[in-house]
Amino acid sequence: MHSLYNDILIQELKKYRDKKILVAFSGGKDSLMLLDFINKQKESLNIYAGACHINHGLRHTAKRDEDFCRLYCIKNNIDFYTYNISEELKKDNSGGIEASARKYRYKFLLHTVKENNYDFLFTGHTYSDDIESFFVDLYTGASLFTLGGIMYENDKIIRPMLNITTEMVNEYIIKNNLEPVFDETKKWLDIYFSGKDPKFTPPLKMETTSFRKTVWEILLTIPYGRTITYGAIAERIAGQKGVGRMSAQAVGGAVGHNAISLIIPCHRVVGTNGSLTGYAGGMEKKVKLLALEKTDMTGLFVPKKGMV
Repeated sequence: MHSLYNDILIQELKKYRDKKILVAFSGGKDSLMLLDFINKQKESLNIYAGACHINHGLRHTAKRDEDFCRLYCIKNNIDFYTYNISEELKKDNSGGIEASARKYRYKFLLHTVKENNYDFLFTGHTYSDDIESFFVDLYTGASLFTLGGIMYENDKIIRPMLNITTEMVNEYIIKNNLEPVFDETKKWLDIYFSGKDPKFTPPLKMETTSFRKTVWEILLTIPYGRTITYGAIAERIAGQKGVGRMSAQAVGGAVGHNAISLIIPCHRVVGTNGSLTGYAGGMEKKVKLLALEKTDMTGLFVPKKGMV
């Protein structure tokens, strides 16, 4: 049976006939569909396709994901490039891990385009991502591009799947017997921004000091829609270590260095007096995230000056 996605993508790809395309390849469903479709149409459209995978090194599945992408490309005779940006993220995550990951991801993708004489970079953002980017920006200020959704073309960056739905992607994956890397992080974000408790934690790779890791692990135990104070976390750590007391300020410092915000929910930590303090993303975003979770805000307030 003929599928609508075929017409949509063929019309998009015709614009790039005789061009050399680099596909940003995570191994997830969207980028797998895009790369596979282009590769199957390369002769009829005279399009040359390569693939580039960016290994963020943030999850214990990072090496598996990279190996999956490499093997797929070897099997399908596609030029494959990869970069590990974990060191860059360790040195520079002052703006938040999500923003830093985007910055270095696109830096190396566009570097690959330039160094290997590709004409364009294709990414697998779909219609669902375009909608999600609006809400991510609304709640966190951390969307991929702008409040108005994902832009179609940005210099050499092309997003040919913005009219492709999740249902179309799933149909293509099944029909072509493809087995994408299961992106648990994307699933978590999809559920979270729909206003529901994901009820699971995607694989995380917490490379930090022993103390910060202890604090972050406690953050992961805070229930969805609930809050905890810095002081309560300090008391819990003191109990674990068998010491008389632990500094709430030290806990605040560890919370502030959380490299995987949102999934490790530092926005659920508040001051002992109910002050919504200590969120690197800003008070407005912290309030919006708590509201999204339908947190009881009784007794909580935005301080004039941040303090634990």
